[in-house]
Amino acid sequence: MSAIEAQVDAIMNGAELTDAGNAERFAARYGDVARYVPGWGWLAWTGSHWTRDELKIRDLMLRTARDIHKEAAASVNHNQQREIAKWARQS
Repeated sequence: MSAIEAQVDAIMNGAELTDAGNAERFAARYGDVARYVPGWGWLAWTGSHWTRDELKIRDLMLRTARDIHKEAAASVNHNQQREIAKWARQS
């Protein structure tokens, strides 16, 4: 499953058009390479180890928000498309 397919699958399976829904999208897409550890902050997987890399995590978060537009385009329901696109602009 591609990253965008995972994101679309997440919204179709309950990811809401909220900040919490965006967190679910992020986890669905990047949970294997991004982790939040209390007391340490965000960690990114380099392929061999975890490292603190706030810029990499921020980039992944921005990609997640931007890809919500792709969710709208993938929706077959016109009303849902409009709602998702509206949320994408707010995110």
